[in-house]
Amino acid sequence: MKLSPTCKNCSKTYTIEDEDLLFYEKISPTLNGKTHIISPPTLCPDCRLQRKMTFRNERSIYKRVCNKCQKSIISIYSPENPYNIYCSKCWWSDAWSPLDYGRDFDFNKTFAENFSQLWKEIPCIGLWLMKDQNSEYNNCCYDLKDSYMNFCSDMGENIFYNYIVEFCKDMTDCAYAQKSEICYECIDVTGAYQCFFSQDLENCQDCYFSSDLIGCRKCFGCHGLRHKEGYIFNKKVSDQEWDTFMKMLRLTRKNIQHYKNESKKVYLTVPKKAAHISQCADCTGDYLRNCNNCKNCFDHTGGEDNKNVIYGIMKSNNVHDSYAFGDLQWAYDIFGGGIGVSTVAFCHFILENTSDVYYSIFCQQKSNNLFGCMGLRQKQYCILNKQYNKEEYEILVARIIEHMKKTGEWGESFSPSISPYGYNESHAQECFPLTKEEALEKGYRWSDYEIPTSQAQTLKSNELAEDIHDISDEILTKAIECEITKKPFKITKQELEFYRNFGLSLPRRHPDQRHHDRMSLRNPRKLFERNCMRCSTPIQTTYSPDRPEIVYCEKCYLEAVY
Repeated sequence: MKLSPTCKNCSKTYTIEDEDLLFYEKISPTLNGKTHIISPPTLCPDCRLQRKMTFRNERSIYKRVCNKCQKSIISIYSPENPYNIYCSKCWWSDAWSPLDYGRDFDFNKTFAENFSQLWKEIPCIGLWLMKDQNSEYNNCCYDLKDSYMNFCSDMGENIFYNYIVEFCKDMTDCAYAQKSEICYECIDVTGAYQCFFSQDLENCQDCYFSSDLIGCRKCFGCHGLRHKEGYIFNKKVSDQEWDTFMKMLRLTRKNIQHYKNESKKVYLTVPKKAAHISQCADCTGDYLRNCNNCKNCFDHTGGEDNKNVIYGIMKSNNVHDSYAFGDLQWAYDIFGGGIGVSTVAFCHFILENTSDVYYSIFCQQKSNNLFGCMGLRQKQYCILNKQYNKEEYEILVARIIEHMKKTGEWGESFSPSISPYGYNESHAQECFPLTKEEALEKGYRWSDYEIPTSQAQTLKSNELAEDIHDISDEILTKAIECEITKKPFKITKQELEFYRNFGLSLPRRHPDQRHHDRMSLRNPRKLFERNCMRCSTPIQTTYSPDRPEIVYCEKCYLEAVY
């Protein structure tokens, strides 16, 4: 039975397949021998994603005070946010118990109202940062050393202003990078060494202003090459010509823009593969690797039988409508989590061998059979953080589900009205931008908190010297006004050393704007129907039909580049 409902938010028609209905049944909780089937979603995939993203703040960080130890901390909650915020040391300590905040379910209120009350009282961790060394200004990160302003990045050293980089060293202003070193303004690179202003590189070294290279060295302004060395704008040059060219290279702002423009001319003449899919079978989406039967998935590795997922790492299977996860099995509507997690739905940051958990947040470490809980570790049979025995738990959860069916909440994500973040602070604003008026009209919150501006002298971006060698250490005491947003930002000592080491002109845009610029270079997470421009075979691709690129099916693309 194939359903074609209309999204209650955007009024677009979307499809629910037979296999989706079977998935909802499989993921549904069974209580006292009865399975309480999760209702099919009433929102289209995009609106479901937007709703989840209102609960994830990746990049908005503030200074505030830990509500327990009263020390100054860095937090994803602004100082005006009334939630009970603890620093990492206090939150992970045994000085408090999540069960102390348990309460009875009030059937005179919606589930969202019950859960929101718990959320506003229980301690919340100020920043998701673990095993860091001299790296307090980062979020959603693990095992960073001497690093600053990175987000969703792990196992890095001396990295600055990056997004989703793993196992990297000496990286600045990069995104979606793995196992790379000494890179600047690079996107979607793996095994890259000393590469700059480039995208889609694999096992490359000394490449500049290039894209779609594999196994290349010493390439400048090149695109679509395989295992080549010594190329400038896709033309072979001698070792002497390369050395002479590089000796003359000056990466001033004006020259950088010139090289980008010249590189773009070559880029538009080289065919593009319809989708970045490798070692996959029966998959649709983009940037997929080692996946099987994954539909409408993006930035996903090691998945099987998954649908509508983004940024899945490690092995996972039977995961639908989820974002930022790893090692999940049978999961639905998850926003952050993994490592041995199974049979969970409508959860955020569920970690470490946890199972049979619904509508819960920040629960982990062998917790199971939880409903509407927060912050629990090694607990089972809890509702709103109150302990029950197995029989009591199953009777009450069944009753709550029936109540949620009446209020229209069963089978839906958390209501965005209870998100602790303003829409403009959340990841939703990056992926689904709205004005304040539009957000409020749709029922989202909005934060008007403004970070106090620096008292340092502010320089206009056009007052900066073009050549990095003309920049003195005095710049460390000043702020620079972003040429786009007019927001001031400062240069750190480590940054300045990086720019000097590689002759890079100082940035003239705020780190947030630079991140926005990089993300705009990636194709949207949306599939378009069009035909291969060589053989006319129908293809699905993230290149919209009105784009200027030459787009080929995989067969024609491989024939063209090899």
